[in-house]
Amino acid sequence: MKQDTDLFKRLRTTVGDIPVIDCHEHMMGPAGMPPYKEPIAALTPGYVQSDLQSAAFGVSNRDFAALQDPDVSTDTKWPVFEKLWNATEHTAYARVTKIVLRDVYGITKLDRPALDVVASKLTDQNPDTYMSKLEDANIKALLVDVLGWVTGGLDKYIDGTETYPDMWRPLISLPGFHPNVFTRETVETFANILDRTVTSLDGYLEVVF
Repeated sequence: MKQDTDLFKRLRTTVGDIPVIDCHEHMMGPAGMPPYKEPIAALTPGYVQSDLQSAAFGVSNRDFAALQDPDVSTDTKWPVFEKLWNATEHTAYARVTKIVLRDVYGITKLDRPALDVVASKLTDQNPDTYMSKLEDANIKALLVDVLGWVTGGLDKYIDGTETYPDMWRPLISLPGFHPNVFTRETVETFANILDRTVTSLDGYLEVVF
């Protein structure tokens, strides 16, 4: 459907008004924002790394790792990144980077000058802009799996020292509660969170629930 038709515009407006529950996230909220200091590292975290890695034949591990090092200059990274980006920019993961470039930085083509524009705006990213992007997408709630990603995440959430924005709905990841092999250490890991002593299966189930 052509985007300049009245039908497209009406459908786009209607879809845009639909409230969204984001059912799969690993975002920790504004408090988990990394201190982005360099544009290539800022634009390519997460899953797009796997696509860049797939295209990195002949690139040393050291040079590849440097792409995510915020203390390595953009000029140093650019020759390697340009080659890998040209090989991967049409993948689904790279599309996320393109959407961020367009919607956050107003950029339609990722080249060396574009990175300078990104660098100039990195300090503009703050908790308010973080939350505004969720509001722009009409997201009302996020189901987030983050409690096992940071040291003591589950412990801190249960005792109230780790909090998240109102629209966050943290999920407790279940695999750790039923490992293939139970050990005393496994049981105590969860019992200690509630300051309990477990001596039976029923006692363990009480702790889990």
